[in-house]
Amino acid sequence: MRLSELFDKHGSDKNSRHLFGEFYDWVSCEIKIKSVMEIGVLNGESAFAFMELNPEIDFIGVDMNLCNGVDVIQTTTPDYSSVIDRCRNDSLRFDIIIDDGSHNATCQTEGRRLLFDFLSDGGFYIIENAH
Repeated sequence: MRLSELFDKHGSDKNSRHLFGEFYDWVSCEIKIKSVMEIGVLNGESAFAFMELNPEIDFIGVDMNLCNGVDVIQTTTPDYSSVIDRCRNDSLRFDIIIDDGSHNATCQTEGRRLLFDFLSDGGFYIIENAH
């Protein structure tokens, strides 16, 4: 099943409302997605889609709220100190980092500045809903 179809299956708005599905299908063909960090997990819809795409995936969410079934680092952006600490302590690198959090340019810029170093070679840093 394609990632866009899994987004629909799990109720994510990435394919339906925002029309990012084809882009994510392309990304999943370009690289084998083994690790994802998503800023802005909400109820975990896209997290569950990625986890179904690859049940062995290392998925880390960043959100102010916990989400059942998703490993979430609790913080409020643009404070990424706990995220940076976890990434450094666990030597984490990600194939994809998705910023779908506050949709605020200041938070998005700060996230990109602080987290880009945790991106794997050839990985994708994706900022959704840039305003």
